[in-house]
Amino acid sequence: MTGRGGFSRTGGMGGSGTSIAIVAVLILVSLSTLSWSRLHQQQSPTNEELAIVAAEAAAATATSNQNNNGKNKQQTELPACQPNQLIKIKELFSHTRLRTGLSCPDSTWLTRYGTSWVEDQQSQSQQRPLRSIYTGCNKGHEAVQTLQLLSRNNSIQFPAWRALWNDVDKPDGACSASAHKMHTLGGDNNNDQSTSTLTSTVRPTEIYCIEAMPATARQLTKFAQQLGWAGQFHVHNRAVSDKYVPGAVMAFPNSDAGVEHLGLKDCLPGGEMAHLCQNVTSTTVDAFVQAEIAAASSSSSSSPVVIDFLSIDVEGNDWLVLQGSAQTLKHTKYLEFEYHKVGAWESTKLSDALDFLYAAAPYRCYWAGWKGYLWRITGCFLPVYNVNKKWSNVACVNQELAPELAANMEKVFKLTGEIFEKEAAGKA
Repeated sequence: MTGRGGFSRTGGMGGSGTSIAIVAVLILVSLSTLSWSRLHQQQSPTNEELAIVAAEAAAATATSNQNNNGKNKQQTELPACQPNQLIKIKELFSHTRLRTGLSCPDSTWLTRYGTSWVEDQQSQSQQRPLRSIYTGCNKGHEAVQTLQLLSRNNSIQFPAWRALWNDVDKPDGACSASAHKMHTLGGDNNNDQSTSTLTSTVRPTEIYCIEAMPATARQLTKFAQQLGWAGQFHVHNRAVSDKYVPGAVMAFPNSDAGVEHLGLKDCLPGGEMAHLCQNVTSTTVDAFVQAEIAAASSSSSSSPVVIDFLSIDVEGNDWLVLQGSAQTLKHTKYLEFEYHKVGAWESTKLSDALDFLYAAAPYRCYWAGWKGYLWRITGCFLPVYNVNKKWSNVACVNQELAPELAANMEKVFKLTGEIFEKEAAGKA
């Protein structure tokens, strides 16, 4: 996917953290090999395997709680994974097909059991609009599908949007066209009930599409106007970072509209695309919400701005964008971000990012997979996640603001385990 805004930052794990991580990798290699074979043979894990994984998970949770100075209550409130569950998650995490699936998720859990979770007391009583923010909007595919999902407006049709981009003749990014079904009517899930919701009352909805590349931002604006969606689909040419400085700009490459492989790194000294770089106004999610949403809101100034959906796709600088979203995260129902080994993630552990989220609100996080699969991270954290930084997506739900969605995602997590158990048994 496209590279997007964020300041670079140095740092890393200390010596003891590195040693623990190396040990965790060695355990993963040996344990996963044994357990994967045992799973296919339909044999139970040995007591020794259970003890190793249980101790590993307990150490990770204890470290997390200590680092968070007692603020991280949601991990203790949520039942922790049992050792045999952790072994299965560990097996799946090391499986090539699973790891590939985490890079291009199908977020069908948002609609699998309907979409009533997006409505809350405030939205019903005050008729506040449902709001979604996309940082690193790219071609706007997922943003348009979210607009369709939240608004229940039959006039919002993703094929019409995609057809306009097809005319531009720019290929999709790293995820293929098939992956862009993520927020449509629940994909191919048999239990999906969301199709009927499109016949219900249209809900006021606002999508904020933040795109750093000037040419792409202009194209997004043009298409939204052409389709008559400009009143709901707001495009902002901004580079999103972790710190807000009034009037600050960042250099960002300006290539053809729709190009998704360029980012801030290409504007560094010596970068191959430096001749294409232009200054783009920088901001943080918190500053953006206050300037573009709160200031224009008709609700009382004492009421926080609720964000129903926050997506961060900034090619490795997601951690920096999260840091600049500290206040917004307190009032966000659902969050998705990428995790891998480039950009700010190179020197940042996933556990640190999760502790940051847990301190903001009672989030429950999962690995987001293809075909609507979910593997819980909260209460099931394994140290190898801080080392094995292959391209993945993390989905988090605020249990206080979206309890129905939290329950739905936990159902999907349990179903995911059942599906893979059956698949493994069939191959035995």
